[in-house]
Amino acid sequence: MATPKKYDTECEEMVKFVGVSTLDPMEQEVVQRLTTQYYEKIRRRLNNPVKMTVHVKGYKKAAGGKVDTDAKRRKKFSIHVRCAGPGRTFESCKAHDWELQRALHKSFKDIYAQLAHAFRRDVSGRGRYKAR
Repeated sequence: MATPKKYDTECEEMVKFVGVSTLDPMEQEVVQRLTTQYYEKIRRRLNNPVKMTVHVKGYKKAAGGKVDTDAKRRKKFSIHVRCAGPGRTFESCKAHDWELQRALHKSFKDIYAQLAHAFRRDVSGRGRYKAR
């Protein structure tokens, strides 16, 4: 049996889930797994512990905005992620999709892009703007 990693317990303490209890057990496992993966990426990018809130909203709507009673219809998911690091807070509320995994990936990639924009570590192309 594999020993639990140190960051698993740290991730559980630093990540807050909202609205996950309304999801199926399989969907809950997907949210937990992807959040743990992206939490590590974001934490490495900031070099500090991060407090993260993941808010999952599921919609069961038929065409025309009517509430759907048929359980066979697909659900639409909206993901809001708030990442509070030292000194700044980043928020992504643009991700919504019919597939939960795709919506989670969109949301976390948006947060990661905001981090890359705020803390530019890329030095490629640096030589193009030399002072003459």
